[in-house]
Amino acid sequence: MQQQALGNSTLGNPALGNLKPLGTRSVETSVPTMAYATQYPSHEQGSEHKLPAKKLRAGSISVTIWNNDAVKDGRVNTYQTLNIERGYQDKQGVWKNAKSFRVSDIPKVVTLLNKAYESLIFKNQSTEEV
Repeated sequence: MQQQALGNSTLGNPALGNLKPLGTRSVETSVPTMAYATQYPSHEQGSEHKLPAKKLRAGSISVTIWNNDAVKDGRVNTYQTLNIERGYQDKQGVWKNAKSFRVSDIPKVVTLLNKAYESLIFKNQSTEEV
């Protein structure tokens, strides 16, 4: 089997950063394949657990958007980060999350990242700008 190194390739999308070849591991799940988004309420100051801003799902793949605050020059700046995970059941039937993906997961990962990107980009724009 011949493998091609991707090096610093971004697979045609600079927003995705450096992607490297992923190994495959076959895990079958019975998770629905319909994509959907969950919108969470803003967390209150001083709360112990921070809730995600939004969670997007397609089957066993999920992308979670988090709002983060950083203080720079006395100003609080909010920025977003993303987590990408694949849900699976272990041998005992317990649901767990992995950060590795099968080749067949790549279209879902790309679709969810594009949806998350669109959600973040268009969040603060008026409909006139779209």
